[in-house]
Amino acid sequence: MSQTNGLLRQVDEAESETLQRIATVWRNSAFDDLNLLRTLALRQGVLDIFLGFMRYIYSKAGVDPELIEMARIKSAWLTGCRH
Repeated sequence: MSQTNGLLRQVDEAESETLQRIATVWRNSAFDDLNLLRTLALRQGVLDIFLGFMRYIYSKAGVDPELIEMARIKSAWLTGCRH
């Protein structure tokens, strides 16, 4: 279920079978937090570009998982993300 207390509207994954499949893969492969996907799903084109980028980074780019994790931590620190 999507958050209702944020500033941005989110799509509930129950609204779309495609988004349900994407959310399941996202939870199993990457993160348990679906807020980003639910927000990006407001614009299908943006979601498609984002997922293509994530597929490239995690599977085709050959970037070490440790480097990806360090980049995630650094970006969270820079943006003040509390997760």
